[in-house]
Amino acid sequence: IISTESDEKTVQNALDVLIAHHDMLRGTFTDNGIEIHKSNERQVYAFESISIDDTNEAIECLKQTKLNDKLVKVIFCHTQRESLICMTVHHFLIDLVSWEVLVKDFGTVVKQINQNEEISLPAKTASFKRWSEELEIYSENISEKDKSYWDEINEKLDTVKSFNIGEEVNDAEEYSFTFSRKISDALINKVNKTYGTRLHEILLTALGLAASKIAEEDVGIIVESHGRTELHKPIAIGKTIGWFTSCYPVVVKNNENIVEELINVRDTMRTIPKNGIEYLLLNEGFHKNVNIKFNFYRKNNLNEIKDNELVEFNGSSSVFPNMINVGCSIIGDDLSVLISVPKCIHKKDISRKLGKEIKNQIEKFVENADVLPATAAQMRIYTAQAISNEPTLYNLSAAFKMDNFDASRFENAVNKLIARHEGLRTSFDNRNGQVLQHIHDDVSIKLEKLETEDMSAFVRPFDLSEAPLMRVGYLDNTVIVDFHHIIADGSTYGIFYEEINELYMGRELPEAVQYREFALSDKYTKEDEEYWLKEFEELPDFEIYTDYPRQEKQSDKGANAYTKIDQEIHENILIKCKKWAVTPYDFYMGCFSILLSKYSGGEDVCIGVPSSGRNSKFLNTWGMFVNTLSLRNQPTGTKSFKEFANEVKENSIAAIDNQIYPFGTLVKKLGITTTNRNPLYD
Repeated sequence: IISTESDEKTVQNALDVLIAHHDMLRGTFTDNGIEIHKSNERQVYAFESISIDDTNEAIECLKQTKLNDKLVKVIFCHTQRESLICMTVHHFLIDLVSWEVLVKDFGTVVKQINQNEEISLPAKTASFKRWSEELEIYSENISEKDKSYWDEINEKLDTVKSFNIGEEVNDAEEYSFTFSRKISDALINKVNKTYGTRLHEILLTALGLAASKIAEEDVGIIVESHGRTELHKPIAIGKTIGWFTSCYPVVVKNNENIVEELINVRDTMRTIPKNGIEYLLLNEGFHKNVNIKFNFYRKNNLNEIKDNELVEFNGSSSVFPNMINVGCSIIGDDLSVLISVPKCIHKKDISRKLGKEIKNQIEKFVENADVLPATAAQMRIYTAQAISNEPTLYNLSAAFKMDNFDASRFENAVNKLIARHEGLRTSFDNRNGQVLQHIHDDVSIKLEKLETEDMSAFVRPFDLSEAPLMRVGYLDNTVIVDFHHIIADGSTYGIFYEEINELYMGRELPEAVQYREFALSDKYTKEDEEYWLKEFEELPDFEIYTDYPRQEKQSDKGANAYTKIDQEIHENILIKCKKWAVTPYDFYMGCFSILLSKYSGGEDVCIGVPSSGRNSKFLNTWGMFVNTLSLRNQPTGTKSFKEFANEVKENSIAAIDNQIYPFGTLVKKLGITTTNRNPLYD
């Protein structure tokens, strides 16, 4: 329903132009499919003029408009205050994106008529009929990979139960509510930023968690989407009117960890092939265990209709019979939810119960908008710090000299670095056994002036619940930095030295990739897990003989031992490495493995190796990425050292390829428990 200052004749002329321009508005459905009529062949739309004095009464009356023999109907309504145009189009012909095209084109044509300009609309894109024909061709050539994806989804749906909607109720139900502006703003501006999500992913997760909580089990949900996606060849349909909507199922788990499930749903939605259009091409209907449908749409774009004002818009989502239909929409800045339960078998007040639980889940997301689950690397440090007897064991400290050191200028540079990297504004706490990281907006530090070279007073325990987990001090022109390992690793020092120098010199830096992006993608694949479980299908029997018995509890006390390799020997080793196509790392790891084999008397050696855990995207990101890999080598006596060095190389490459798999997860999967030594390696 649109308010307009144009007269009835102008509106009808504009409609004639639109009907002629958009093929689908001249469409009828027959037993043989879509029939598109010529614009001058017959009156393809119904037009009616009425008068109702009160505008509000007119709007309510127009909202009840029904279609009869025509699939497009337009009513021009005169009121005392203004004129209203009610456009009603059958869903067979149109979807939400099409409505955006239609109302924008209507506004353009009306303006051109009123200003006596030549009618000019954007160039037509491919017809809906052409799209339908190409879709039929595509359906016969869907890739095996995509077919396997949907087969796996159906297998998951086999394991869930239909949402239990109970006894028979004779009346249909509807329940609607609008979130407060504060909640809407937090979802759009804060929750999305924290979790790297889009609004529809949050709403879908909230619906799934709400339904699974009521049902006390996992649920399947049909997601309705725009369906406009590239097929086997590019087809321009951006300005095409038609019903392109696709529907496909998603499984949401009954998960107490709502953040984990939000990330699961987010990742699932972004791996769905071809925007879901293939599901109903491969399946004759929806899975019997799915009876909830979800739709999300924005009405903002419908307001862009030039010299006219959108008053009311209804019917952007199709209602499926025998399903609970949940539609979420944004009108302006307001986020609304409508739950429709058609006349069928369902529990009384199920729409209200589901709606209240959706609200509850959304409020939980908003409450947790400033926190993220700790990554596997952070969890490892947090746990180790908690059980360690050495409170500064995980402090990373360094000192360096600066020429012409200015304490005030350096402090300003440090605080710019803190503002630049979220990792430096992060604190940690434990909620019900889950370690969470909090990213704070405003964090700063003061440089500490040291009186002596004794750093023991400077390097002191951190409170992990307080940001920043770093301190900076100075003595004359020597700068001392101290970080907690939970927010930094070895690579972080390089970032610090490079960026602090640039900021100290007053130079600008490019935008930083934040650690939260890694935290939200910190997931291993099925292939990663399979590699490590196969690698340790049988546990190694590796024991180094020691001078003293092991203590009952592991201790952090130890010592460092250093040795030097003659330069000439090292240069000869480099020549060998080049000849054998191995790295110096492979060579020395091979030597060390043989040494440990001699000490243990065994030929199955495991050595713990730190990996950076960073891919190219995160090379300059501040944070803790390091994972520990347990490299397993077999220096048997039947091998030449050249063969063994190449074997070490292949093992190292395979381990690096699967380095995202957390060492702690591997230990749990293998069922290893130990209190007085490291699992898998010493």
